[in-house]
Amino acid sequence: MHIFSRTRTIALACALACNLHGYAQIAPRPVPPSDTTVPVGARLELQVIGQGTQLYGCGVKGGVHAWTFQSPNAKLLDPASHAILGLHGAGPMWVWNDGSALTGTVLRTQASTEAGSVPWLLLRSHPVPGTKAGKLTPIVFVRRSETHGGAMPPPEACNPSNENKTTAVSYSALYTFYSIGSVSPDLH
Repeated sequence: MHIFSRTRTIALACALACNLHGYAQIAPRPVPPSDTTVPVGARLELQVIGQGTQLYGCGVKGGVHAWTFQSPNAKLLDPASHAILGLHGAGPMWVWNDGSALTGTVLRTQASTEAGSVPWLLLRSHPVPGTKAGKLTPIVFVRRSETHGGAMPPPEACNPSNENKTTAVSYSALYTFYSIGSVSPDLH
């Protein structure tokens, strides 16, 4: 009983002291990094708007009709001028206008902040053999964020009448390309 009273008194005193000094009102709350945060040491190299569609196929899985993601199909646009800088497609793959190209492996995902939108992603990139050296050559990570649209259609829309058909769902996203500085590109 004595320990409980003492602990309660200390907690009450701390709470009162924090409020008296305004600490509770002005102390910043720590914000945990998102699941798609790039590792420390990654250096931002390029940032583009991806605008296009996410393609889904309707088929039968385990005797039930269901949508399956097939691929993205997007243009990579300069955020200021909206000039086409490259393309984004199956693989996933990014191809720059200079001929350099990357594929990516998903490392982390995070739900979009917008309902009906594809998730945010952090991908480890890999050069495509046989492509030219260029803007994408030093890239190690690709981050997809700020997604709008592109989510899988409702399950009931995949039925016998559209079996084996593909549907395109419009989306846009911010794609950020990172090189690596002094840290290992491996995530633990």
